[in-house]
Amino acid sequence: MAFQLPFDFMREPARAQRPRAAAAPLPGFENESIRYFDAPALSRPLEMPQSVRAGALAGMLVAAVIGGVILFQYFDAIVNAPAREQAALEENLARAVPVEVPAIMSFMTMSDEEVMGALNASGATLYERVAPGTSEDGSFEVIKLPEGVTVADAGAMYVTGIDNLGAADAVRLLNGAWDLTVNHTNGSLVRVRYADFTSLSVQEAVQGAINAAGLGECAIDDSGVDESGNTYAAGVVESEGNVYNWRVSALPLSEMYDISGVPETASYVGIKLTSA
Repeated sequence: MAFQLPFDFMREPARAQRPRAAAAPLPGFENESIRYFDAPALSRPLEMPQSVRAGALAGMLVAAVIGGVILFQYFDAIVNAPAREQAALEENLARAVPVEVPAIMSFMTMSDEEVMGALNASGATLYERVAPGTSEDGSFEVIKLPEGVTVADAGAMYVTGIDNLGAADAVRLLNGAWDLTVNHTNGSLVRVRYADFTSLSVQEAVQGAINAAGLGECAIDDSGVDESGNTYAAGVVESEGNVYNWRVSALPLSEMYDISGVPETASYVGIKLTSA
């Protein structure tokens, strides 16, 4: 005999079978079997509030200004900066700066204090690279700065390194300057060095330095090119009963400093006096 379970008990309660109340029709719609959302809010114009629009416009203006500044600086660095550098270089080279080396012959018999007193009395702007009495070997070094270059400017450029300067700044610092070293520890040594931007060759630079140092009337006992590549001339000079050895040398400035853009004819010159 087959046994059948009464599945009627699994049916939904009677309350679930009650007919649902029909939804109230929305205005303008006749189909009561479909429910519609209130659509008028979606049909309004999509406009930002006035305050939001003002803020967005201000942000766009700021972004445009910043972008314009960055773009200008980029093109200025690429296009205009090299032209300005070249113009400044030509201006510094065009300055008529005579070679005025100090009276090194008189320094041979002076004390360090007397040498510094004479330099200060000249009115030149001086940069003490090694002050008197501060070095172990007894020497001191002082640089006469060109007109228009302050001690602060020179200090910053020397700290940077001449090799790291642009051509315009390097010429501004070197053209019209000289570097003096004095040592009275064992005998006397006085040496002055400078950059020559007017001579067209190292030979011309050597002759110009001989004349500037007051050695033009001295006989040249030795000359040529030494093992370091310096073109030189040397001899003996007598002053106030004292006899000194002198040597003038020069080499291309490009062999002394790695400065791109400096004229190839520029020379680095040295004049040295020592006790005989």
